[in-house]
Amino acid sequence: MTDHATAAVPFPDSLIEQLPATNKRPALSFIGWHHVAQRLIAEHGWDWSWEVDDLLPLAAEGWLVRGGLTVADYPRKDGIGTGDTPKAAESDAFKRAASKWGYGLHLRGDYWLEAQLGKDAG
Repeated sequence: MTDHATAAVPFPDSLIEQLPATNKRPALSFIGWHHVAQRLIAEHGWDWSWEVDDLLPLAAEGWLVRGGLTVADYPRKDGIGTGDTPKAAESDAFKRAASKWGYGLHLRGDYWLEAQLGKDAG
Protein backbone atom coordinates (compact mmCIF):
# COMPACT_ATOMS: atom_id res chain seq x y z
CA MET A 1 0.00 0.00 0.00
CA THR A 2 1.01 3.58 -0.56
CA ASP A 3 1.59 6.23 2.12
CA HIS A 4 -1.50 6.68 4.30
CA ALA A 5 -3.22 3.64 2.75
CA THR A 6 -3.46 2.01 6.18
CA ALA A 7 -5.81 4.84 7.16
CA ALA A 8 -8.36 3.16 4.86
CA VAL A 9 -8.33 -0.05 6.92
CA PRO A 10 -11.60 -0.23 8.89
CA PHE A 11 -11.47 -0.02 12.65
CA PRO A 12 -12.50 -3.24 14.44
CA ASP A 13 -16.20 -3.56 15.25
CA SER A 14 -15.32 -3.64 18.95
CA LEU A 15 -14.25 0.04 18.74
CA ILE A 16 -17.39 1.28 16.98
CA GLU A 17 -19.92 3.04 19.19
CA GLN A 18 -23.48 4.15 18.46
CA LEU A 19 -25.22 7.48 18.95
CA PRO A 20 -28.97 6.91 19.27
CA ALA A 21 -31.32 8.56 16.79
CA THR A 22 -32.86 11.90 17.69
CA ASN A 23 -35.71 13.88 16.15
CA LYS A 24 -33.05 15.71 14.09
CA ARG A 25 -30.94 12.79 12.78
CA PRO A 26 -30.81 9.00 12.46
CA ALA A 27 -28.63 6.79 14.67
CA LEU A 28 -24.92 7.15 13.87
CA SER A 29 -21.89 4.89 14.22
CA PHE A 30 -18.69 6.55 15.40
CA ILE A 31 -15.14 5.92 16.58
CA GLY A 32 -13.82 7.73 19.67
CA TRP A 33 -11.20 10.37 18.93
CA HIS A 34 -8.68 8.51 21.09
CA HIS A 35 -8.84 5.48 18.76
CA VAL A 36 -8.12 7.71 15.77
CA ALA A 37 -5.21 9.32 17.66
CA GLN A 38 -3.81 5.89 18.56
CA ARG A 39 -3.97 4.81 14.89
CA LEU A 40 -2.14 8.00 13.89
CA ILE A 41 0.55 7.33 16.49
CA ALA A 42 0.88 3.69 15.41
CA GLU A 43 1.25 4.66 11.75
CA HIS A 44 3.18 7.94 11.96
CA GLY A 45 4.76 8.05 15.41
CA TRP A 46 4.66 11.63 16.63
CA ASP A 47 4.89 13.07 13.11
CA TRP A 48 1.38 14.54 13.15
CA SER A 49 -0.31 17.47 14.84
CA TRP A 50 -3.78 18.78 15.60
CA GLU A 51 -4.40 22.50 15.99
CA VAL A 52 -7.62 24.27 17.01
CA ASP A 53 -8.10 27.51 15.07
CA ASP A 54 -11.51 28.62 16.31
CA LEU A 55 -13.73 27.83 19.30
CA LEU A 56 -17.05 29.63 19.00
CA PRO A 57 -20.25 29.51 21.04
CA LEU A 58 -23.32 28.88 18.86
CA ALA A 59 -26.46 31.00 19.10
CA ALA A 60 -28.36 27.91 20.20
CA GLU A 61 -26.70 25.96 22.99
CA GLY A 62 -23.50 24.35 21.83
CA TRP A 63 -20.07 25.01 20.39
CA LEU A 64 -18.32 25.05 17.03
CA VAL A 65 -14.64 24.17 16.58
CA ARG A 66 -12.52 24.56 13.45
CA GLY A 67 -9.10 22.99 13.39
CA GLY A 68 -6.54 21.25 11.24
CA LEU A 69 -4.73 17.91 11.19
CA THR A 70 -1.27 17.75 9.66
CA VAL A 71 0.34 14.36 9.02
CA ALA A 72 4.07 14.25 8.26
CA ASP A 73 4.97 16.73 5.52
CA TYR A 74 1.61 16.54 3.76
CA PRO A 75 -0.79 19.48 3.52
CA ARG A 76 -3.07 20.10 6.45
CA LYS A 77 -6.66 18.80 6.36
CA ASP A 78 -9.27 20.91 8.15
CA GLY A 79 -12.30 19.80 10.11
CA ILE A 80 -15.29 21.59 11.59
CA GLY A 81 -17.23 20.09 14.47
CA THR A 82 -20.11 20.94 16.76
CA GLY A 83 -21.06 19.68 20.18
CA ASP A 84 -22.73 20.43 23.48
CA THR A 85 -19.33 21.19 25.04
CA PRO A 86 -16.06 22.56 23.64
CA LYS A 87 -14.51 19.11 24.17
CA ALA A 88 -17.25 17.37 22.16
CA ALA A 89 -16.97 19.94 19.36
CA GLU A 90 -13.18 19.56 19.20
CA SER A 91 -13.46 15.76 19.08
CA ASP A 92 -15.95 16.06 16.20
CA ALA A 93 -13.70 18.47 14.30
CA PHE A 94 -10.64 16.22 14.83
CA LYS A 95 -12.47 13.15 13.50
CA ARG A 96 -13.80 15.07 10.50
CA ALA A 97 -10.29 16.22 9.61
CA ALA A 98 -9.00 12.65 10.09
CA SER A 99 -11.70 11.34 7.75
CA LYS A 100 -10.11 13.45 5.00
CA TRP A 101 -7.02 11.27 5.46
CA GLY A 102 -9.25 8.15 5.24
CA TYR A 103 -9.79 7.33 8.92
CA GLY A 104 -13.29 6.05 9.73
CA LEU A 105 -14.70 6.35 6.22
CA HIS A 106 -16.04 2.79 6.46
CA LEU A 107 -18.70 4.10 8.85
CA ARG A 108 -20.36 6.18 6.14
CA GLY A 109 -22.29 4.27 3.49
CA ASP A 110 -20.90 2.30 0.56
CA TYR A 111 -17.22 1.69 1.41
CA TRP A 112 -14.91 0.62 -1.40
CA LEU A 113 -11.62 2.42 -0.68
CA GLU A 114 -9.72 -0.40 1.08
CA ALA A 115 -10.49 -2.89 -1.71
CA GLN A 116 -9.42 -0.40 -4.40
CA LEU A 117 -6.15 0.39 -2.64
CA GLY A 118 -5.46 -3.35 -2.38
CA LYS A 119 -5.98 -3.73 -6.14
CA ASP A 120 -3.75 -0.76 -6.87
CA ALA A 121 -0.96 -2.18 -4.68
CA GLY A 122 -1.28 -5.73 -6.02
